[in-house]
Formats: sequence, C-alpha cells, structure tokens
Amino acid sequence: MDDIITVNLVNQTLLTKRKVLCRDPSSKFYELLESSSDNQIFILDRNPRLVKFLINALRDPQTKLSLPDDFTDWSLLLSEVQYWRISTLEEYVKEKIPNPATISISYHGTLTFGRQGAASDFNFRKIQRIIVCGKVSICRQVFGDTLNEARDGGMDQDRYTNRFYLKHSFLEQAFDALAQNGFHMVSSSSHTPSNVISLKSKHSEEERYMHYSQFIFQNF
Repeated sequence: MDDIITVNLVNQTLLTKRKVLCRDPSSKFYELLESSSDNQIFILDRNPRLVKFLINALRDPQTKLSLPDDFTDWSLLLSEVQYWRISTLEEYVKEKIPNPATISISYHGTLTFGRQGAASDFNFRKIQRIIVCGKVSICRQVFGDTLNEARDGGMDQDRYTNRFYLKHSFLEQAFDALAQNGFHMVSSSSHTPSNVISLKSKHSEEERYMHYSQFIFQNF
C-alpha cells in the first residue's frame, strides 16, 4: 500500500502509483515526492482537469497525452506542463498552440436567371469567384490544392496577399476547410442587392441582384 499515492485536486481525488509520479526525475512531481517520502496524500491547488491529463500521460509507456477531440486549452495546458517541469511534453504542447491568424473570404454574387432574363420560381445563387486574403503560408495550409495563386504566385511564406482566389465557387466548402483548421467566423458584412426602380431599365436582372459579401475568420 505504500506505493499508492492519493492526490487531492480541489476536492477531486485521484489514486496513482508512486513510480508514475516519479517517472520524470526532473519533474516537480518527483521533487514533491522525494521531499515528502513518508507522505501518501498530497493536496494540490491546481487545475484538476489538466493535472489528470498529465498524470495519465506519465502512466503511458511513451508519455503520450490522451486528450478529447475538441480540446482547445493548449495555452493553459502548456502552463501546467511548465509548472510541473515535464520536459517530454513541453515541445509537443507548444507545437499544438495555434498562431493567431486572420483570413478574409469575399465574393461577388447574384442570382441566375433564364435565357430570357426573367425571374422564375427557382433562382439559384451564382458566384463568380471566391477571393482569399491573408498570410500566404496560412492560406496554403487551409485551402491546399483548391487555392489559385496565379495572380500572386511565388510569394514568400511570411507575406500577406489579397490576390488569391479559390478554384471552386462553393462557399460552404471554403467554410468547412476553415473550420477543420480551427478558424471561427468573427465578423461579416454584405452589400445587399439594389431594388431601385430606376435601375430596372439600365441593368439586367442579374446585375440588379449583384451583391458583395465578406467574412472574417480567426483562429484563437
């Protein structure tokens, strides 16, 4: 029984073995147990959820973190790793922290009309081109082969561009790519179609329904 350690984490109790906490000789867990070799109960005023992740990693033969798929608290986890001085995990967690980035998606769109230019019961969205603005390296990472760089090719990875566009015209596909890479929409704006009667004689139906929309995405 002397090998069993009770860790009290803000009223949450965790049982583990001494050899687990002493696995990394440079860690604060090791230091804590070495300085209190006769103590079997430790009360820690730390984040219980994150400390449990770290202890579970120490149980793993390869010191591998097992985290939920939707885990996003990488900065907090890094602070906890550094506090406990678990060097085998520090670099891994640092690589997972996203660098703040912004990508703007914009397009000119209208509605499709028949050959006679007349409205029907079903007028579908028509997008000519989806424009992508942001840091070159991030845009390439998010959109991959669907990114058209013909107008601004050969740019340095650290530069920014407002001349990339997508090879497809599906907004939802662009949004899915951004979501899969940890981006969230933070703002949007749109210029709505004009319905001024005086414009009816000057422009076609498609031109009168022309509108501009922009969506701002950030990862954080």
